[in-house]
Amino acid sequence: MGIRCGCFSKSKKAPLSFSLFRYNLFHMYYRSFFVLLAFVLPITTHANTFTPPLWKENQEVTAVGSDLEGDVPVERLLCFAPDSFPDDLKCFRPDSPSIKQWIKGTVRFVPAANTPPSGILKIFISVNEEACIDQGAGGKYCDKVKKQKELNFGPYKAHPYIVELVEKESGIRSSTLVRGKTYEIRGVRFGDEIQDIYVGGRKIPRSSILEWSYKSVTFRASEDFPDGENIQVNNGVARSNAYPITIIDNVSDDPFSHLQLHLLFHKVIDAWKVSKGEGVVVAIIDSGIDTNHREFAGRIWENAREIRGNQKDDDGNGYVDDINGWNFVSDSAELTPLSQHGTAVAGVVGAAANNTIGVAGIAPDAVLMSLIVSGPDGRIKGEAVSKAIRYAVDHGANIINLSMGGPGFTTDFTSAFTADIRYAASHNVLTVIAAGNGDIAGQSIGDAHGVNLDQNPKSPVCNRDDPRWSIGVAALNPTGLKSSFSDFGSDCIDLAAIGENVVTTTFYADNPDRVEYVSANGTSFAAPMVSGIAALVWSMNPKLAAWQVRDILISSGDRLPDATIGRKVNAVAAVDRAKKTQPQEPLKISSFETPPAVAPRAMAGKQDDTVIFPDVSADYPHAPAIAWAKESGVVQGYPDGYFRPRRSVNRAEFLKILMESQGIDVSNEIDSTGFPDIDESAWYAPYLRYAKRMGIIEGYPDGFFRPDQTVNAAEALKMAYRTLGIETIDTGGEWYQRYRVHAEYNDVLFDTEMRMDLGMAREDTVWVMWRLITDVLIRQ
Repeated sequence: MGIRCGCFSKSKKAPLSFSLFRYNLFHMYYRSFFVLLAFVLPITTHANTFTPPLWKENQEVTAVGSDLEGDVPVERLLCFAPDSFPDDLKCFRPDSPSIKQWIKGTVRFVPAANTPPSGILKIFISVNEEACIDQGAGGKYCDKVKKQKELNFGPYKAHPYIVELVEKESGIRSSTLVRGKTYEIRGVRFGDEIQDIYVGGRKIPRSSILEWSYKSVTFRASEDFPDGENIQVNNGVARSNAYPITIIDNVSDDPFSHLQLHLLFHKVIDAWKVSKGEGVVVAIIDSGIDTNHREFAGRIWENAREIRGNQKDDDGNGYVDDINGWNFVSDSAELTPLSQHGTAVAGVVGAAANNTIGVAGIAPDAVLMSLIVSGPDGRIKGEAVSKAIRYAVDHGANIINLSMGGPGFTTDFTSAFTADIRYAASHNVLTVIAAGNGDIAGQSIGDAHGVNLDQNPKSPVCNRDDPRWSIGVAALNPTGLKSSFSDFGSDCIDLAAIGENVVTTTFYADNPDRVEYVSANGTSFAAPMVSGIAALVWSMNPKLAAWQVRDILISSGDRLPDATIGRKVNAVAAVDRAKKTQPQEPLKISSFETPPAVAPRAMAGKQDDTVIFPDVSADYPHAPAIAWAKESGVVQGYPDGYFRPRRSVNRAEFLKILMESQGIDVSNEIDSTGFPDIDESAWYAPYLRYAKRMGIIEGYPDGFFRPDQTVNAAEALKMAYRTLGIETIDTGGEWYQRYRVHAEYNDVLFDTEMRMDLGMAREDTVWVMWRLITDVLIRQ
C-alpha cells in the first residue's frame, strides 16, 4: 500500500514528505491489521536463535534474541516465510493465541495450524530512529521516524499432525475405514502442496487424493486400498503421527454400523454368533427413549397387565396407563423424550441390527424399558431416580442402566441411592452405572479432567456396600486409553468401554437438523455398552445370578495399563465364559443387613467351606491365591471385610507384603534409604531400608523410588524373585527378561501374556506370591 509520512522540524518549517515504497508481502493471520512501517531493514545475526528446529504438535518453540520488542511493542510480528514462496509471509500479532510470551529477550509460541511445513522464522519489530536531510548552507532537517527491522532466525521444519478422520458422507468422526468411501483427514501443518498419504507404510495413489490444504486432506479409499492399522500424512518434511484405523468391509447391513468402532473394539460382532440379548429387559433410566424410532420397533417394553388409554390403574401399581414405562419428572405416562440423551443411550444398548437402516445396538434383540428422570436441562432429582430404580425392579427389568452422575463437585456423594441399588441387587437385578465426566470447572469450558473417585466419591456409581451390587464403567478413547474426562478409581470402577465418537441413535425432534443418528462422547455411552454386553451374557445363560453376570464381565475383560478403570469389557470372551458357568443362587440381602458372604468357594478343584471375602465369588479366577493369602496371613481384607481384588498396589505396599510374607523384621533398620523422595518417618521407610541394603531394590535412574506409583509386572517380579532368593538366568534383552522368562515357564503369572508395563492389582500380586512361595520356592 502507498503511505506518506509528514515529518516536522522544531523550526516549524514546511514539512518534508517522504514517499514510501509499496509493501505487499504480508498475509495477516487475523482480518484486522495495522499499518505497515516505513522502512524494512533486514538483520541477520547469530544472536537470534530458536529451539527446537523440528516443530511438533502442541510443542512450544522458544525464540531468543537481543531485542525482540523494539521501541513500539504493539507493532511487532512473528512471521514464517515458506520455502516455496519466501515472500508470501504468514504472520501473527502478539495477541495471537499461538503466542504464549513475548518479552524483550524471548518469544514463546506454539506453531499454528497453518504454519508452512518448512521455511524461515522471522520477527519484525518497530524502532524509532533519527533521520536527517541536508538542507544546504550547513542546515539539516532531522526528525524521529519509525523503521521496521527484520530479525532472521533461520530455517525450521514443521511436523504434521492428524487430529481426526471423518467420513464425508455422514460427517461423523470414525476410526473405521471402509473401502469405496471418501474420508477427510483433519489436522495441522499439512502444507499447500499435495504430498503423500501412507497406510500401514504403503503410499496410496495420488489419484485417490481429492483435496489438500494446511488443515484438511480428502481422499477416496479405493477398492484396492492397502491394509494397515494406521494412516499418516507426509507434508514433505516428515510423516505425521500414526493415526489408528481399522479397515473393514462390513459390520452389518446397517449403513452407519461401520462407524461404530465399539462393535469391533469390544468384539461384539463375534458374540452375535451365539447371543443377541433376546429375552433380557434393560431399563434405561434417563431422559426418555424415542419409542417411535424405527430402530426400536417391536422391542419397547410393555406392561401386559395395563390396558392402554383407559385412564385406570389396571394392575394396581400406583401408575395409571404405564404401558411402556413412566415419566417420573411429570409423574405421568407421557414418554416423549425430554432431551436426546436417553435415546442415544438406548441406541447403544439395543438399536436393531441388520435392518438396513442407521446403526446396530450391542444387544439388538433386548427389550428396552423407558423411565424418565431427567428434564430438558439435564437436571435430575434423586427422588425420581429412587422411584425409577424400584419401578424397574418391580416390573421385570434384568439390567438397569444409569448414565448419570454428579456434576463434578467434591460433595457429589449421597448415601440416599445405596438403599435403591441394594434393593435392585437383592432382587437379582444388575445395575450398570457411568463413572462421571470429570470436574465441574473443566466441564464448563469443555476441558474436563477425570476425578479420582477413591478420593472424591460420586453418586450413584459409588453407592454400594458390596461391590457385587453394581458395575461402575469408565470411558476409553479409540486407542484404548482412559478418556481424559473419565472419572476413575478402583473402589467404584470395574470396567471400561469406548466413550468417544460413539455413533448411535438420537431423538430427531429435539435437534435442529432433525437427524436420527449422532456421534456422542461421555461415560454416559460407555455404560450402555456394558449393559448391552451384560444382556448378551444373560441371554446366553438365563439362569445366572446377577452377581455372576457381573463377575463374568469383569473376569473375562482385557487387562488395561491403568488399574484405576478396571478391565476393557470383551463381549465374545464374556459370552464364552457364560456358557461354561454353572448358575448359582442370587444374592439375598435384607434392606437393613450387611450383605452375607457368598457360598463356599471352589479352590484348586475342590470345595472348601471356609469363607474368603464377600467380593470374591465362588468361581472367581484368582480365588485359590486369595484364599491362600488370607489363610497364611500374607494379606488381609479392608476394615469393611472386603478384599477388593482389582485395587491397584503401589511399589511400597508390594514390598511390605513381600517382606511380611517371609517374616522379615525391619524394626532395626535405621540407616537412611538414600532416596530423595522418601519421607524417612513414613511407615514404609524401614522396608525400603532393608530392601536397598539387601539389593532387592535400587530405585530409578534419576535416584527416586516413587513409593506411591503403581507397581508394574516387571518391577513386581524383580522384587519378588530377589526377596525370595529365587535364582534366574540372564537371558539377555531388557533387564526384566530374566524374570519374565522364568515366570512364564513356571506359570507364575495368572496371564502368561501379561505386558510387563501393566500395573498390578491385589489379585495379581497374591497370585504371583502364591505361585512362587507354594510351588517354585519349594522345588528350588
